[in-house]
Amino acid sequence: MSLSLVAVPIPGIAQPIQSMFMTIIYLDFLMTDKWLTPMLEMTLTQDEQEDNEAINTYFDGQGFSSKFLLFNIGSTLIFMAMQIFLLLLTGIAALFKPISSWAKRLHTFLSSRLIWGGTIRFIIQQFQPLLMSSLINIASYSLADLEDKSLGVLFSYTLSVLIISVLGISVVSFIKLTARGRVNEPPFAPLIDGIKSPSSRPLSPYWTSLTLLKWSAMCLSLVLLTNHPAQQLQSLTALSILTTALQLHAMPQLSRIEEYMGLFNEVMGTLYLYGLVGITLVEGEGAREIMGFVLLGIMLGTFMANVGKIVVMAGVFVGKKYKAYRVRKEREQDKVINLRTEQYQLQQQQQQEETPEMVAEEPVAQDVPHKKKKLVWKKRKRASKGSTLGGVKNLTFGQPMALQGLV
Repeated sequence: MSLSLVAVPIPGIAQPIQSMFMTIIYLDFLMTDKWLTPMLEMTLTQDEQEDNEAINTYFDGQGFSSKFLLFNIGSTLIFMAMQIFLLLLTGIAALFKPISSWAKRLHTFLSSRLIWGGTIRFIIQQFQPLLMSSLINIASYSLADLEDKSLGVLFSYTLSVLIISVLGISVVSFIKLTARGRVNEPPFAPLIDGIKSPSSRPLSPYWTSLTLLKWSAMCLSLVLLTNHPAQQLQSLTALSILTTALQLHAMPQLSRIEEYMGLFNEVMGTLYLYGLVGITLVEGEGAREIMGFVLLGIMLGTFMANVGKIVVMAGVFVGKKYKAYRVRKEREQDKVINLRTEQYQLQQQQQQEETPEMVAEEPVAQDVPHKKKKLVWKKRKRASKGSTLGGVKNLTFGQPMALQGLV
């Protein structure tokens, strides 16, 4: 997207459409131009406010509508102030940590999130707008021009120099940390987010640092060569071809789709630069307008491809989560079914163990009346001796009552 800052006019309606599209992309959701810009203007004199404009129309369309750092970075200034405040709060908590348990807990909480890890992530995310705005501020004024300037101009210039120094030191530090193999440690993990490390290709762990170097060279070319578009195109085309070759060689991204999208973006950037070269070479207004629409198509196609990648990856992520949820629910149901089966089998086993005991008790309960019947029979048999049927001895139960009528 930064290639639209190249000082080559795009003919026809492609330029306004591209500017409107880029304005939407770089929309400031905090709307700092509504409340922060009027506050910053109070630090400038009337003449400085009249001189506070973009260095050209291309930068103005990209949101860099001022020569001063504080006006250009917008919401980044708020995030930077919050980051500095939290770092200072972490330092203060470290001082009072030995005498206060609350300060100790606060220091433990903030240090694990801000020191190194949080700071590195902030520098990587805000590197390009900070560097671009700082270079614009420094290139717009020389040290001789700062004499008799307001406090706002001096502060903006000083902060620009400080930011560029911090960014330069950060890039060198990142390279050294990668060379020493410390990027695999948790505090420095943001340096290899989404990057293969370790990798069989030696450039992969350095990819974040190489990307920051690429952004630095691009910003220097766009700002310092603003009045020399031919040199801009030459330097940026050479840089784009180099980074495309490095991407093709290293393929440092973790996933295959990220590798292909990285290569796609580099190729499309090179094609965009070739399109700008084509605009400068073709003759005729109609041909130039066609080239302008080609450039617009390249930019929109690249943007839609990246948005599509995000949508596809989000869909894949949601699908994996849903699949894992279904598997977890099925496992829980299987556990419930197995538990019920085990309970049923246990109940059946207990019933089988209780059944023989009940069967063994039944004959014991029937033996008692049976013995009593045998005793009654013996007594009746003895009483019947001496009768006229004394020869009848083996009578069954119930016969003595029938024989009483024969006596």
